[in-house]
Amino acid sequence: MRLSGSVEPPFLQLPTLVSAWDLQAGVAGGRPIIVLAAWAGGPGGGRRFIAVIDAADGSDVLRIGVDDWALGGSVRARLIGRDGDPYLLGVHDYGVRLWRIPDGRLVSEWKPRGQCKDFDVLQQGDSSILAMVTDRTLRRVDATTGREVAKPVRPGGRLGRSVDLYSVAIAGPYVFAGDAEGGVWRWDAASGQLAEEGTHGYRAGVWRQAHVGPVIRMSAHAAAGRTVLVTTGSDNAVMLWDIESGHGIRADISVQADVPRTAPHPGAGPARDLLVVGDWTIWRFDAATGEPRGVIARWETGDGSPRTEDHPDIDEIRTLNVNGVDAIFAATTTAIWRLNADSGAAWPP
Repeated sequence: MRLSGSVEPPFLQLPTLVSAWDLQAGVAGGRPIIVLAAWAGGPGGGRRFIAVIDAADGSDVLRIGVDDWALGGSVRARLIGRDGDPYLLGVHDYGVRLWRIPDGRLVSEWKPRGQCKDFDVLQQGDSSILAMVTDRTLRRVDATTGREVAKPVRPGGRLGRSVDLYSVAIAGPYVFAGDAEGGVWRWDAASGQLAEEGTHGYRAGVWRQAHVGPVIRMSAHAAAGRTVLVTTGSDNAVMLWDIESGHGIRADISVQADVPRTAPHPGAGPARDLLVVGDWTIWRFDAATGEPRGVIARWETGDGSPRTEDHPDIDEIRTLNVNGVDAIFAATTTAIWRLNADSGAAWPP
């Protein structure tokens, strides 16, 4: 797979087929980094790992194999703590580990109460708080100890039964969770109380009915001068929500083959746009109106052949400022690409 109109190589060419479960970007020890949690194919069924990678030159800062710990299921990772005291957080379905960067020393290990479907991180001074959805319940726990810091809450589904939760995001003073029936719930982060109760169909308490089918992804972005909640459903729709008014806008996009992934454009200023990736293409959208601003980049097979399931997907995208240049990192099953966020040009190491 190659970047359309370019002969430049990717930022990192991966030696084996990789399924990127998670890609994050941030700063640790004063340098920009990306964090990749993935499965790499190979003899004996492959291996699972988390890698902290220097975003400027592509070198490994820290690489940890997790096959002894994450047996089955996917692994996700986050960079937590302060810049001068960074830690790597790894989460799989039934376990949490915390390692120090850059020496990789295991600091903490604990098990959540039930299967973790998704989580988000809130940094409060020196403390990192996780909002986790496990077994139809929203829990808020200390990232280091697993101790619950607030009373767990469980929303109701149709006809009063509980409902599976698929996704979670912390946005401003609220915690949001997306459920299996397309609903988005909103709680006050401090009190744990439903911040607004409405009725959508048979469902009392749902903040907004967002999608047809499960809300499988959600994230919060500072865009268009306010905080925007972005949700993606199994219907492949991308919705942008004002977290205060609840006004929702559907991004004008049609993705056929992939579940869309989103990230904020890294450009400075209040009118930040939204990036959406799917079908080998990165689009830029106005976060206030949902209108497209054009294509940032598009990949092709290289020989002009139609796409098949054997061709790499774009699993994740993240954005980061690297040495004064705004960059987009895109993880495929064979490579990690670094692009100039404005021009879309490939930016190899």
